[in-house]
Amino acid sequence: MNTNDKYLIISLLEGFYIYYMLNIFKTKYNFEHIWIGSHSFIYSKLGKFINSKTNNYFFHSYEHSKIQKSYVCPFGNDVSIMYVLWLLLRNCSKLIKDKNKYIIFIASTMLLLNFNILVYMLPILVIEYYLYKTNI
Repeated sequence: MNTNDKYLIISLLEGFYIYYMLNIFKTKYNFEHIWIGSHSFIYSKLGKFINSKTNNYFFHSYEHSKIQKSYVCPFGNDVSIMYVLWLLLRNCSKLIKDKNKYIIFIASTMLLLNFNILVYMLPILVIEYYLYKTNI
């Protein structure tokens, strides 16, 4: 199996993982509660205003739940689909693959918007760091 086939398989596995964790996975536990608590931007006047104008597009719950639910907002769901598409497209061209480190950096920065997603994406960050360091 050549390197490009391995890279494609890794991209497919990462894509499935990301889609599952950000669109299907449900839990009772919220890591955001530990990190931020009720002092979040979402609860500020500006945050409430933005969510009222965007139909809660950026809203995700900050409390633990007795029932399993997703702690990813609709914005996170949409971005996850774009990221999965990027993972697949980066295998099509060397020019696109060369831009991968910039896309990973931007995506990693966006993870700071939701601590739950940061925790869910730690395995992907480790894999991508390894791929970057080994030049696969």
